[in-house]
Amino acid sequence: MSLHTDDPNLWQDLYTENRAHADSLQKAGSLLVPSVFVLTIPTFFGIFWLSSSLNNPPADGSSAGYQIFFIGIGVLVILTPLLFFIITLKHLLKTAGNFLATFYGLQDSINIGQMVGLRVFGRPPMPPPFSALVKFPVINVSDGKLNHPECWQATVGGPAKLKIEAGSAVYLERGNRFSRVLGQGIGFMELYETIKVVFNTGPQNEDIAVTAWTRDGIRVGLKAKVKFVLKATPNQNREHELYSFDPDAARRAVESTLVTGREGRDWSKSAMGKTSGLLAEHISGKFLDEIFISESGGQLLTNASTTTLINGINSKLESSGVMIDRLQILDVELPPDVTQRRIELWKTGHAAYAAISESELKAYQMSEQKKALAKAIRDFVSTLANGLERMEKTDLTEPILRSVYQVINEGMQDPNVNLNSLSKVAPDGIRSPKLDFHWDEEPK
Repeated sequence: MSLHTDDPNLWQDLYTENRAHADSLQKAGSLLVPSVFVLTIPTFFGIFWLSSSLNNPPADGSSAGYQIFFIGIGVLVILTPLLFFIITLKHLLKTAGNFLATFYGLQDSINIGQMVGLRVFGRPPMPPPFSALVKFPVINVSDGKLNHPECWQATVGGPAKLKIEAGSAVYLERGNRFSRVLGQGIGFMELYETIKVVFNTGPQNEDIAVTAWTRDGIRVGLKAKVKFVLKATPNQNREHELYSFDPDAARRAVESTLVTGREGRDWSKSAMGKTSGLLAEHISGKFLDEIFISESGGQLLTNASTTTLINGINSKLESSGVMIDRLQILDVELPPDVTQRRIELWKTGHAAYAAISESELKAYQMSEQKKALAKAIRDFVSTLANGLERMEKTDLTEPILRSVYQVINEGMQDPNVNLNSLSKVAPDGIRSPKLDFHWDEEPK
């Protein structure tokens, strides 16, 4: 199975502990089998020479001393290649350890011999109960950092088991090139993989301060709080994670941050720089009134405008694997003279609006009063008519009522005569309602 795949969903289990044991057995075998074969030749030669010498003792009868001498020579012939191999291997491992310690600048507290032995021989599989004793080192990752005081695997390489807690991830390299991103759970580093970056995968809150000039040359200072998250994609294998994320998006976030010269774990600060630039660009493309009192609904401080702004910024951040989850405008600063002028303008507008509202209210009150007056006059005339009908019949009843209605109607409709009953200064300009009583024919 290759250690390279373009499918991010396979990165977590691309290399396993079982495969690490198998690779260890292969590495140990590639070194020990040729060595054993080379040592077999002098060993068999020594055994054959010793056996021949013991089966043919000297004739002078000094067999006991002869046997002891040749046994010693035979053992020496047999053990010398083995001792030479052990001493040579130990010297080579020590030399390699010193080279690695100097090359990588490792601390003196690190067990160099154990490190070199692990990288050379690994941990070959063992039958129980020895399997419980032969284990790979475990590196704990939590809170976006390595909880291991002497983690030489970060610079030298594996093999090692990674126990990654929720909210953390590890960016691995292989030969100074990207290898994989491992998230929450158990991961395993291959021999040539190194830990490049350990970072948080949870939401990151950042404070942003932006200064920009509007199209009409007004300086605007903006303070906001932004919540950044790594882009997530639906993945059934990651539903159990506390902060689910797309491994490929995490890779792009780390690499985009490294390009800016920051450390890979500061991916939110890299996105913060891009967000600040886009906010400044948004302000620079508008006039001051468009930002605060736009009739098209694009005011900066409205929810609709903020949502549109977030969508626009996310479309630019998508290539870096980071998204804005929330944007909150905390404060907007304007030059003092501009602020004072806007306050005066808003006061004037508020006063004009209040005056118009008060005038409309008074006009409504006057209109209702005149409607009530007209109704009262109609009721009065109706009562007068009923009274005349109960009196002795006369031909003057209808002319009297007609004259009364005509006088009242003309008085209520004539603007020169009709004055506001509540004001003694000027006409109110509100036309009184016309009485609705009519005669179809003129009296004869």
